Amino acid sequence: MEPFTLLNITHACPAPLIASPISNYTSKTCIGGCCLPCPFINNFYPPAQIDTIYTALSIVRVLSFVCILTIVISYSMQQSKRENPAMIVLLLNAFLLVFLSVTFFYIGNHKDIQCADKFTQSTMENNILCGIQGVLLILSTFLLILYCLLLILQLHVQAVWKSNLLQRYYVHTQVFIWMISLSFTFIPAATKNISFDFGAVCLVSGKISITMFWTPLAIFVIPAFLIHFMTFIHISRAQWMLARDFENSSLGTVITRSSISVGGPITGQDVLNVIKIQWRSLLLTMILISTFIVFMIYSILATHQLSPFLSDSTDLSPWIFEWISCLMNYQSTNNGQMYLHGLDSKGDHGAGDLVGQRRINDPEDCSVKDNITGCKPSFVFSISILYDSETCVEPLFIISILTD
Repeated sequence: MEPFTLLNITHACPAPLIASPISNYTSKTCIGGCCLPCPFINNFYPPAQIDTIYTALSIVRVLSFVCILTIVISYSMQQSKRENPAMIVLLLNAFLLVFLSVTFFYIGNHKDIQCADKFTQSTMENNILCGIQGVLLILSTFLLILYCLLLILQLHVQAVWKSNLLQRYYVHTQVFIWMISLSFTFIPAATKNISFDFGAVCLVSGKISITMFWTPLAIFVIPAFLIHFMTFIHISRAQWMLARDFENSSLGTVITRSSISVGGPITGQDVLNVIKIQWRSLLLTMILISTFIVFMIYSILATHQLSPFLSDSTDLSPWIFEWISCLMNYQSTNNGQMYLHGLDSKGDHGAGDLVGQRRINDPEDCSVKDNITGCKPSFVFSISILYDSETCVEPLFIISILTD
């Protein structure tokens, strides 16, 4: 990496960089006193776009909170709903209420949670709100998933095995659920691995999120889906057989076209009748497993791609160095700012449109000329691509994930 020659530091830092209070300060997100503002991921999107999205999501979450609160209050006022096994449903909704309540930590100003100051992203050490919100979110997530598993497992045991085993060991299951949830909350909190990485909330730090958050959750979520699917098949089969038996008994010994078909193959109408009865629970389970898988995959990918920002190292990552250097070297030109937002001086897309190319082997093929900065991150769906316009090196991909 070639040495960077800083321009006159009396000039204002080019957008989106902002001036550090420490002159010529250099860190993993700063060069010569010009730094990426917190939150870092917002700098790769048009101004205020991410905050607008999170504000909209926050409104949805607040409305959801009100709806769940209504359910919890209604259940609490009914004696029958406060007894086992209905109590599990009440607890499930109560922990969902806690899960949604973390929205109130950042609604109105997301940076209260995201940032410790203008240049530093939050951790539980530099932002107490981040720590409290992170603990509540981790604990409520595990409790929510485990009580969902318990509800699914109880239905399976009763419907398939005709057993009340879980009801007999109700206290034991409660102790197990709380021990697991508190353990996976205590470990990241005790090791100070709760931080803001991306999205709108603080969660388990990307350094240990796979082993201490996503993998443990997967151990419970995936079996819950499989168990519920087995229960769905069993109940569907039982309902189909019951319907056939009822049809047979109602027809008696009268020989008709319908009675002859009794005991024959399952028809499309039979399948539709079963789905009409069972589709809600199956749909909720499908949403649970698909949402979990999507969030887990994108979180892991985003953590890997954003590792230069999330690591403990104070060294400047090569691609961050090149990008910030590029911005600062072209701060005196209009192209430098216009290319940051994807347009050249004529309003057309320019050098940044090298989207999807893994490598440009021939410098002559590079569309970047001397009068073009190439400083802009290009966006394709949720993938940002950065590259060095001078050397045409391999683009670097940043997968930016919106989580709430």
